[in-house]
Amino acid sequence: MDAIVKQKENHNIEVLIVDDGSKDDTVKICQEYSNKYNCIQIITHDNTGVSLSRNIGVRHSRVGVDYVY
Repeated sequence: MDAIVKQKENHNIEVLIVDDGSKDDTVKICQEYSNKYNCIQIITHDNTGVSLSRNIGVRHSRVGVDYVY
């Protein structure tokens, strides 16, 4: 995350974090970044698998994005 937000100064980026029901402190850590950087958005949902999580992320992305990683 640190490397991504450092790049923010030079690029117009959007970071979507899709949490698929993690049991650790992932959401808490990501929320700290989201509170600090407006370009980071967290989406949480029940554990449904990587494919659905990716699709949820794409649906929440801005219109006209060039790349999805």
